[in-house]
Amino acid sequence: MRKGIYIAVALWSLTVIISLFWNISVDLESETNIARQGAQAFFKQVVLTRQWNANHGGVYVPVSEIALQNHYLKDPKRDVVTTDGIQLTKINPAYMTRQISEIALKANNIQFHITSLKPIRPENEAAPWESSALRLFEEGVQEWGAFHTDDSGLYSYRYIAPLKMMESCMKCHEQQGYKVGDVRGGISVTLLLKHNAFQWELWVSHSIALLSGILGLLIFGRHIQQSEKKLIAINHSLQDSIDELKTTQTQLVESEKMASLGNLVAGVAHEINTPVGNGLTATSHLQSETEEFVTKYKENQIKKSDLEKYIHLSYESLKIILHNLNRAGNLVKIFKQVSVDESYDQLRRYNVEEYLKDIMMSIKPVLKGKSINIQIDCDDKLEIYSYPGALAQVLINLINNSVIYGFPEEKGCISIKAYADGKAFNIHYQDDGIGMTEEVQSKVFDPFYTTSKQKGKGLGMSIVYNLITQKLQGTITCRSLSGHGVEFMICYPMEHKD
Repeated sequence: MRKGIYIAVALWSLTVIISLFWNISVDLESETNIARQGAQAFFKQVVLTRQWNANHGGVYVPVSEIALQNHYLKDPKRDVVTTDGIQLTKINPAYMTRQISEIALKANNIQFHITSLKPIRPENEAAPWESSALRLFEEGVQEWGAFHTDDSGLYSYRYIAPLKMMESCMKCHEQQGYKVGDVRGGISVTLLLKHNAFQWELWVSHSIALLSGILGLLIFGRHIQQSEKKLIAINHSLQDSIDELKTTQTQLVESEKMASLGNLVAGVAHEINTPVGNGLTATSHLQSETEEFVTKYKENQIKKSDLEKYIHLSYESLKIILHNLNRAGNLVKIFKQVSVDESYDQLRRYNVEEYLKDIMMSIKPVLKGKSINIQIDCDDKLEIYSYPGALAQVLINLINNSVIYGFPEEKGCISIKAYADGKAFNIHYQDDGIGMTEEVQSKVFDPFYTTSKQKGKGLGMSIVYNLITQKLQGTITCRSLSGHGVEFMICYPMEHKD
């Protein structure tokens, strides 16, 4: 029997170790995907901004400490003076990229660097890692990214993708011998990160599982098979919860360009904190009682009543642990419907009313403490074949926009009506907040436009517009009067093609 217990202990230990290293490898892969997708999103946003600037041949701004003349810009019309005497200087795409980089580094610990193997501006000279990537681009490689820790211990993710020559770029770079389509250089994105603490949690959770399993096997002896099943069930339940939360985290960080989802993650963590805390308390109590039982066992002081008491306590503790793990798992499952499984590229048929309710449930923690009523009006049989993740992000951004800007007193009403009109799916979103002025309404979908620098980065509504018009191939219009709330009318096909 003792040999059998030793074999069981060895097998259990091997299982936990394999699970630990498998989860560590999955976590590392997940962290890499998160960082790469976040960097890609920032790169694309900068490229779009540069393209807009280039299409307009540069933009003029008043000369100031933060907008000095660009002496590397050889343009006879670089500096002009308005009729009322204001001196203006032209900001070209490269200069604008550097200014965006300065803002991003201060606000979000994100650094952009426009670089080239043949830079006009010395400060744009490529770092060694950027030079290596730029040479790869000339061979056809589309992007490059990797984690890096410098000598000071600073942890970051480095990403770079090529900038190709367009017709609007030729005015400044044709004299360097470039042609349309050539790789002019690249923009690197450096995300300053904190070391992933999740692996430490994996070590702790698996260590607890390992010790608990060995202890249970030694105590229950003849009942090893039954005890092992319970411990495996607990381990699987805990693993499922970790996997669900990790997957949720992956999807949310993938949507980093929509900073509002950060509040959702915090809400999830807050909601599952109570059941996890209850489970840990029950585990700690069971461990304490087990240590006392083992001491008595070693001293041959165990009575029948002690054994019965310990067995009863063990079963009750396991019930508490399983109940709270299941509760945490159910909470994660709710958020999964909106924040995990629904990537922008996942196309499937779904019931709109049920999915809208899941969205409202997922943002419930964000609205906690606020007197905001959200009303849903939708036929319970309405189904569409589309991208549910895109719809979720659109509504989350609209609600966040209403909460932040439309309800300064943190109270109000939001109504969401979804209905079919022939082959078109329609959403009528309305709040009774303070509304918008005509100026704000005209710029509401512009990137980086915000009426409050302290509350947002000005990307939320721009992303809503891009998701509706590009991903969902539809339209979105805004109607508002100052003091009378805001309305958004959204329309896109009910059936998207694979």
